[in-house]
Amino acid sequence: MNDNIFLKTITLKGWFKRSGAGIKRNIRNIPEINGGLLMALANFPEEGDNMSLWRVKNILLGKNLSLLELVFKSIGTNEEFIREAVISNQGDGPFSYGLVLLTEKEIPKFFVLAKQKLINGGIGDWKAIELYFPDFSKDKPIVLPEKYQKDLEKVLGREFEINKFIDLGQIYLNEKVFLNQSNLFVTTIEIRGQINENINLKQLVIVPVDKRSELRRKTKSGTILAVLAKMEAFGIL
Repeated sequence: MNDNIFLKTITLKGWFKRSGAGIKRNIRNIPEINGGLLMALANFPEEGDNMSLWRVKNILLGKNLSLLELVFKSIGTNEEFIREAVISNQGDGPFSYGLVLLTEKEIPKFFVLAKQKLINGGIGDWKAIELYFPDFSKDKPIVLPEKYQKDLEKVLGREFEINKFIDLGQIYLNEKVFLNQSNLFVTTIEIRGQINENINLKQLVIVPVDKRSELRRKTKSGTILAVLAKMEAFGIL
């Protein structure tokens, strides 16, 4: 049986005690490698919005994500509601979302965004750059995936170093469904000389900062909108 510290916290929760024997057994047997799932369950608030989490009705453990059926009870009427929730087995922040900001004398000039690859192999909307478990400690510079580095070298005409990393905090991507939070970030690269802003890239797209209003109107990406809003709130734009 798993002796994870988060599991010990879970077993003291009222919703765990009210859940069925099969659910308790399944939770106790969640593998140690899925500690992020246990952490999310341990930290999940038992009350909110006049409802309390009463019990877990079902749990389906997947490779990367798990689906839970949660039974909530109205504090005022005792009426029960069933809600579904998705939890990352790696816990908060397995993916972080952001963009690269090309600057000239520290003045923002261009956004660097990623191209959205569709399931059929086509190219869809632009999206934020995704990093898997980046190191956010002590403002340590982020290392971009090689596929993005190659495109940026074509734009800049040279090898480059990230000048600054800015942690923009966390967001819920969909708090009604996903119980995990994700980090937002921006990294800056200083331009030296001319750049190839109109070059056709495989993975990335370059957007002038002065077209950010148009970008906000056209994009369907919630993470891009969140990053732009955070950048403005932090006084970066």
